[in-house]
Formats: sequence, structure tokens, C-alpha cells
Amino acid sequence: MSLIKNVRAGVLRRPKHLLAGLIILMVTGMDCLCAFSGTESSTGNTLAYSLAPRKTEDFKPRLGTYFYNVKWLGIRAADTTVTVARNDEYYRVVADTATSRFIDQILKLRYRCEGLIRLHDFMPIETILDFRKRSRHRHTKIRYLNDGNIEVTETKAKKKQKPRTEIKNIQSEGFVLEPFSASFLARGFNWRKGVVQQLEVITGKKRYLVTLTCLDKVQVTDGDALTEAWIIRPIVKNLNKPKSKPRHGSTRIYLSTDESRDLLMMKSRTLVGPVKVELERFVAQ
Repeated sequence: MSLIKNVRAGVLRRPKHLLAGLIILMVTGMDCLCAFSGTESSTGNTLAYSLAPRKTEDFKPRLGTYFYNVKWLGIRAADTTVTVARNDEYYRVVADTATSRFIDQILKLRYRCEGLIRLHDFMPIETILDFRKRSRHRHTKIRYLNDGNIEVTETKAKKKQKPRTEIKNIQSEGFVLEPFSASFLARGFNWRKGVVQQLEVITGKKRYLVTLTCLDKVQVTDGDALTEAWIIRPIVKNLNKPKSKPRHGSTRIYLSTDESRDLLMMKSRTLVGPVKVELERFVAQ
């Protein structure tokens, strides 16, 4: 219990830095590699991109469920499952994260992401993001309409208070990627040492600029075997706060070099200690 008392104050002040931010990175685009640039109009409702996405033909994501563990200070802090399924001409991706019983005593978090993307070009159809922190609940639905525009519906609820819903329409002048489609396109990119890519990710009302640099190619332990992986360094900037500094410069992502482009591991140093995310096992569909 002494450890809980010692870290409770710092964690409660910055919960997103400890886990929620890492979940967003892991589940929604920390290995995104599609190259494009984005601008926003003075009204704040129009996004335009200068480069269409491209698909690498040798990228073949494995269908099934990936099981990850999240360790903080060497302690199991959370568990994440990511399920990738194929439904006719679409991929359906569902990611669930829950803090462990130990961490629940400090900060109880539950996070669920669902995405439907087209099979042939990885373009998004619909995304649902559901985040729970104690008695607070935020539900975000992103719909990509036939006219090319995007509808974002966000509902916030708190214990003993009436839920509040806000609907925002974004007029796109090109293509806009949500986390899952960006991640799939990214994994299809042909990495090599020294390559730098930038992308923008929309997660409801928030937009992030992610800069990724391929540092090297190494061998990592994957169960009882060694697997070749690229080391990717991401730097994330919140575009809703232009004066804010980029975050997660210490994070290292290990992405397999084979055709599956699996996320094998992630390491990061946070304000409250080191965090490690590791693929425990994969169960094929």
C-alpha cells in the first residue's frame, strides 16, 4: 500500500501521461507511417491534405487477436487486446484496454476503440472511441459521410449529471484519417533506417501531429524466438494547443519487418516512471 500512497498524487494529476496517452499511441497510431501534410482553415472546420494514401502490396495484417501487457515500474499496469477481423470488403478492428486491479486502486481506466475501414485502400468508414475514468464517461463517434465530410458526435457523462452531447461537422477537402486507417496504412510502409514520416490523426475533437523516425533494425525476443524489427521513434504534438511542446520523445516502437508488420513492443519513459508495452501472444482467427 505504501507504493500506492507514494504515487497516487502524481498519477492523479497527470493520468493521461501515465496510461491514457500511451493507450492512444499504441492503439491509434503510434506506428502510423503514411506521409501527408495537413492544414486547417481559419474557421477550424476544414482539413485539407496534399498527398493521397498509398498501399503497399506486400503488407498482410494477421487476422485474429493480439494480447498486450502494459508494465509500469515493472508492475503489470494494464492489459490490452486488439482484434482484427475481415467482414466482406472491410476490416473491423476492436481494441480494449483495462487497468489492472492494482492500478485500479490509484486510477481506474477503461478504453475501447472500434473501427471499420475499407479493405482495398484502408479508408475509414466509422470509428467509435469509448473512454471511462472512474465516474466519468466520454463516448465519441466519427462517421465518414458519402459527400466526403466527417461528423463527430461526442457525449460526456458524469455521475449524477445529465449527459452532454456535442455534434461537430468537418468539411474535408481531401482525405482525413482516423486512428485505425492511419495505423493500417502506416504498417504498410517500407521502413528503412533514417526514414522520417509525418502524419495528422484525428480522434474526435482533437488532432495530433505525429513525427516518426526509423532509428535502426534490430533483433527482439518474441516468445522463444528472435524477430527482426524496426525501431521507430515517435514525437507527438497536440495541434489543438499550438504552443504546446511535442511529447513522448523518449518512446521507442518495435515493428516487425515481415509482411505482417506486427507491433511487438513499445518502451517509454514517463513523468512517473518507465512504461513497457509488449506483445504476449497472438491467437489467429
